[in-house]
Amino acid sequence: MSRILRILYILAAAGTGACAAVSHLDHRTHTVTAFLAITALLLATAVHRESVCAEDHHQAAPAPDHDPAATDLQAWLHTVTELDNACCERWWTSLATDHDPTCPHHTRKDPTP
Repeated sequence: MSRILRILYILAAAGTGACAAVSHLDHRTHTVTAFLAITALLLATAVHRESVCAEDHHQAAPAPDHDPAATDLQAWLHTVTELDNACCERWWTSLATDHDPTCPHHTRKDPTP
């Protein structure tokens, strides 16, 4: 995608630069020529920026040494196991306001022992 974008920027910069040259030679309108020339320079700057971003992207991308789908599955299974072991069913269905009497996480609300 970046390569296509750079090609489009180059074509737009070349076309805009050609329009600036034709405008200056045929009509001698300095404002239009200046506008088109600045636009061509901005497009040339965009080409450079895209190439730098593409290089940074290639350098920053780590080589995959493992299967990301397997890692995602392991993370999901770990999360499910942790949630299953977290507390009782009543705690989950009551939005953490009540526990089953047999729940190991059940705490007494009464301050007296």
